[in-house]
Amino acid sequence: MRASWSAMLLLLGATAASALQVDFFSPRGEVKGVRQVAVRFSEPMVAFGDPRLPEPFQIECPAPGSARWADQKNWVYDFAHDLPAGLRCSFRLKPDLESLEGNKLEGDQAFEFSTGGPAIVQMMPYEGSRIDEEQIFLLGLDAPATEQSITANAYCDIRGITERVPVRVIVGDERKTLLAARRDFVDRFLTVLFKDGREIVIDGRPFGKGTRFEQFLSADGEGKFPIAVLQCKRRLPNNAQFRLVWGKGIVSESDVPTRQDKLLAYEVRDTFQARFTCDRVNKDAQCLPILPMRLAFTAPVARAAAEKIALKSQGKAIPAGLPDLKHAPEFVSEVFFNGPFPERAQFTVEVPADLTDDAGRTLANQRRFPLPVRTDEYPPLAKFSARFGIIEAKGDAMMPVTLRNLDALVEGRLARTGSTDDATGGLTEKADAAINWLKNKLEESKQSGGSVPGNYSRVADGDTMTILDW
Repeated sequence: MRASWSAMLLLLGATAASALQVDFFSPRGEVKGVRQVAVRFSEPMVAFGDPRLPEPFQIECPAPGSARWADQKNWVYDFAHDLPAGLRCSFRLKPDLESLEGNKLEGDQAFEFSTGGPAIVQMMPYEGSRIDEEQIFLLGLDAPATEQSITANAYCDIRGITERVPVRVIVGDERKTLLAARRDFVDRFLTVLFKDGREIVIDGRPFGKGTRFEQFLSADGEGKFPIAVLQCKRRLPNNAQFRLVWGKGIVSESDVPTRQDKLLAYEVRDTFQARFTCDRVNKDAQCLPILPMRLAFTAPVARAAAEKIALKSQGKAIPAGLPDLKHAPEFVSEVFFNGPFPERAQFTVEVPADLTDDAGRTLANQRRFPLPVRTDEYPPLAKFSARFGIIEAKGDAMMPVTLRNLDALVEGRLARTGSTDDATGGLTEKADAAINWLKNKLEESKQSGGSVPGNYSRVADGDTMTILDW
């Protein structure tokens, strides 16, 4: 009995030892950017160094490559470049394949992988941007996608709207015009697409690194270059949260589908409005007359139209100031009116009746204009005419100070500096006498309810020469 069991174990061991199989095959499934296929067998397949090394697989793949044995068990297949998306490759072991020991192959006989369906590698506008109500999306793909599959599986998801909003695929002359207008996007996409040396074939013509915009546009007669131009089939509501869904099931021209959804999130921009702002002492106060007033727009407007905006008062018009031409040559997002303005004055902000934004939209709040605005009184102020002043040693020791809209009673202090010798003793005594006199007058005023004698002069803010003369 023991002999029988021993014979059976030896037989099982011999059977296991003779089972030839593939221990490792990579890649498998869906993989992007494939450059090499690697295979490892369970036992030696070739005599190392033999120039007549056999080819173990029957290969079906659109992209050419070269095979080699790395050693007696490991076989590799190298592609010239990283494979683009939309390819499916299969490797089937030859039926007569044997190991060096003459063992037949068992286990899996066929292996395959794909480089996945068309994926988005560049987009315009960028994800997270504020978009137009009728936004057109440019999507740079890593493989051409069929128009039918895009229409069937891509859609617009708008928060607050339960149904899917289908997309329109833009083709033909309209597509060419849009791409020509956004050459910056196409150039950027070409740089990304071909950065690793890959190639794409359009109508039998290979395109790769060094492709220029003109070459691409001339070959894109039927929209076969991997850029999808899409638009939602309904107007998007203002301020809505929005997602463009590049859905699973979109297929390449070689019929390789995407396996999962790609979501691009955006926010639809506000309606076109003009909003007036100015600085105030508090929320209930009017505009400070010494600071600028501004009119901001929720969308850019043409510089030529913005130049017609004016601030008017009593028949006089103050033209609007615009941002520097260097930073906003054609369109501006705000205009401003620099002060100072008269205090407690009435103004109106007037805008052209035909004012439109860069998308041709008219002002949603046009009825508010001409917009009445008022200035408040000048804010309280107490300051010397400069940070540095000279007081004469002989004569009246005075320095002008500007007081504006302060309380009726303003207390003061005297700070002594420097020496108290004979050269300045007289000046110090005069200053002490003046302060004592002022204190006595203040006390008398408090007791009698009267006023302190003095002179004042109202001058324009910043008019230093007038202050010095006074």
